[in-house]
Amino acid sequence: PIASTLFCAYLIFGLPADTYALFAVWVGAAALLYFGYSMRRSALAQR
Repeated sequence: PIASTLFCAYLIFGLPADTYALFAVWVGAAALLYFGYSMRRSALAQR
């Protein structure tokens, strides 16, 4: 397991910076959708 973790870390750290930026954009968009939906549909918001 340690060798596979190190190899995955090697692959991840070898990615170009554009990949990290695009990943951050997608995570941010998903978080906005998730929290926006949950704020409207939560049981506490209905009260």
